[in-house]
Amino acid sequence: MKIRTLAAALTIAGAVAAPGALAMDEAAFKKEIWPANPSNPHQVNARLQQLIESGELSDDQHARALFQIALNFGAVAHDRTRAAKTYEALLAHFPGHALAEKAAANRDYANTQLGYIRARLKKGPVEAADLMANGQWADVASHFGKPGFVFLESDLPGLCYTGWFCEPGMMTAGPTNTEQKAIGPCSAKQDPVNIPALKILD
Repeated sequence: MKIRTLAAALTIAGAVAAPGALAMDEAAFKKEIWPANPSNPHQVNARLQQLIESGELSDDQHARALFQIALNFGAVAHDRTRAAKTYEALLAHFPGHALAEKAAANRDYANTQLGYIRARLKKGPVEAADLMANGQWADVASHFGKPGFVFLESDLPGLCYTGWFCEPGMMTAGPTNTEQKAIGPCSAKQDPVNIPALKILD
């Protein structure tokens, strides 16, 4: 089965449910928006994108799901590019929604931050966190070994939770032998919806 990437899922997220679609039970919908113990924001986003694709959401729920996806990307999933694009999808499909004004402000903030991030990437040294924030998750591995490349242990959750890096691997990260973790690029990109938690991050 071909694994759907986050970029493809984002395109799906912009699709509008069929007019007149029945709303999902509100209590169930809220559990998807705010899981009890979310360990992976990319998994939450992938699940919300599946719900949007299913057509089970009302227009209001669709807009709120898009807003939460964008909020997750911007705040805890560290992908400003997808945050900005998802806010754009919300504004394009639901310009009159109550969240539209906040979505526009958040989109503008994300784009401002992207300006700074892209300037740093152009100037160097290149940091893994900036590549991820700019949506260049696939480029992180190719930068290992390059002079000045900055990679921190705090970058691990995002790389693992998006399905780009897995344990075990040939690369170690961490300041001491006891804290180092062996990870590396996955042999095949994993679907975030199937990554609730990873031993490497315990």
